[in-house]
Amino acid sequence: MSVRTRLHEREKRVGPVEPDALVTVFASTQSWESRLAQAALEAAGIEAFIADENLAHANWLYAGAVGGVKVQVRAAEKERAEAALTEAGVTRTARRRCPKCGSEDTRSSRLPAYVILGSWLLLGIPFLFHTPRYHCRQCGHEWKAGEGVKNGTAGE
Repeated sequence: MSVRTRLHEREKRVGPVEPDALVTVFASTQSWESRLAQAALEAAGIEAFIADENLAHANWLYAGAVGGVKVQVRAAEKERAEAALTEAGVTRTARRRCPKCGSEDTRSSRLPAYVILGSWLLLGIPFLFHTPRYHCRQCGHEWKAGEGVKNGTAGE
């Protein structure tokens, strides 16, 4: 069955899809991840559409600029689609949360490049064995990796 025939049959069943009626339920800079999410949704019986895939293929830097390759569904099916993606395990990894305030607006602080280069020149090996620290941009709290983690998620 051709794509055109499939689209005409769908329009007969549910009517045409207006772009404003679609909501994004998944986004990735990699088109294959978005295609996996689309397949999971369609396996659950939810019609899903891919947006900005060609733009990301034209120049991979554009993918981040436009918010990634998006998987969109009808607004009425958003909750069902999110549940289907969670059940299929095709969700994006949650960002690190601040253990003090729960904000996702965090950044990691690593050793500066000059410290790594200096240790390599002076000691003969680069100083890479450093526990990363994280900083919350909302409350200013700083913590080491693993601090404040409960049940695999930080800040909960």
